[in-house]
Amino acid sequence: MNLSALRNKKILIVGYGIEGKATRDFLRKKFPKMRVGITDAKKGADYLKKQKDYDLAIRSPGTHPKQLTIPYTTATNIFFASSKRPIIGITGSKGKSTTSALVASILKHGGFDARLVGNIGYPMLTELLRPVKKNTVYVCELSSFQTMDLHCSPHISVILNLYEEHLDFHGTRSVYWQAKERMVLHAISGDYFVYDPLYPRLAKLARNTKAKAVPIIKTLPFALGPTHLKGKHNEANIRAAYTIAHIMGVSDKHAAHAIETFKPLPHRLEPIGTYHGIQFYNDSIATIPEAAMYAVEALGARVQTLILGGFDRGIDFSRLAKFIARRTHIKTLILFAPSGKRMQTSLHRIAKRTPQKEYFAKDMREAVTIAFRETTPGHVALLSPASPSFGLFRDYQDRGKQFASWAKRLGKKRS
Repeated sequence: MNLSALRNKKILIVGYGIEGKATRDFLRKKFPKMRVGITDAKKGADYLKKQKDYDLAIRSPGTHPKQLTIPYTTATNIFFASSKRPIIGITGSKGKSTTSALVASILKHGGFDARLVGNIGYPMLTELLRPVKKNTVYVCELSSFQTMDLHCSPHISVILNLYEEHLDFHGTRSVYWQAKERMVLHAISGDYFVYDPLYPRLAKLARNTKAKAVPIIKTLPFALGPTHLKGKHNEANIRAAYTIAHIMGVSDKHAAHAIETFKPLPHRLEPIGTYHGIQFYNDSIATIPEAAMYAVEALGARVQTLILGGFDRGIDFSRLAKFIARRTHIKTLILFAPSGKRMQTSLHRIAKRTPQKEYFAKDMREAVTIAFRETTPGHVALLSPASPSFGLFRDYQDRGKQFASWAKRLGKKRS
């Protein structure tokens, strides 16, 4: 929906988080006399009743479209329809933040005015208020909540992978994957679709899109020096970022330098420090089993203590259970309910005898206390929960910060 379609309408912003506030500021700047209402779930169970007083809702990502009874659009749709510069849209079940940030870094090294927007960086509508340059390009990280009702595709659509996630919101795995795939639905000739052909659904999508389908490169065409990005999953992120940069015309020299100097984002296999010989790693962003497995593989046999669990979205934990049962170097599991209970059940069902001690922690302080007690010097205590953070923590960032804080505080106390 472009800006002219918003004119002379009474608009209700549904959801007042970071994106909702940016939407309010944008509308006030563009349409000073417009009637703009705000409602949010924090206002109580009846917060959606005021819809009847407005012509159009602007849905924030956490609000399900089924809750809306009036016509609606989203900040993402407004941004895509209104942007005067190219947009690279990046989604996937995992790796999208790291890949988006890495793409922006490579493009900057290559001479672009690359602007990181969406789930990381600035809100999209905040960026629309800023002046652009001839070399401006937007790198937009998108969740399924933002792609599920897109009516316009970016110039370069990127889907990194498809795992089981967000079943509490979308209902089924198929509906969730369709929400991701919608980003490519409105692609036209001249657009690009970057994808991993290892995923059959993405390979099928590549055959049917009007965009030029470009598979993620299997091997970089140059020798890469040491990087700060650990693990096979980050190798995949690097290859995806390079593929995008190559489409944009960035030289291999600039791409290599950007990759080698790129620092990991917080809460993604982030080394917290070594206390009493124990290395603490914060991988709080790991909200699905595959992410936790990648983290353990990246750090290898040093991982002795693994902190798992949190909010339960109903995801299948059998693969994770088999993975843990085979890794005898993991001696201790520290679990958060409720998903931790299902993980424990899956593990006991699959393995007759597990090598792990198992503890349930009521909060992060208790979890880190157990980690100090059970992990021997020279080994790793890893937070990689394979679950969302809701319940005990505000979000994955709060969870990661608490882990880091307690590791440092308890580490000093024990000196």
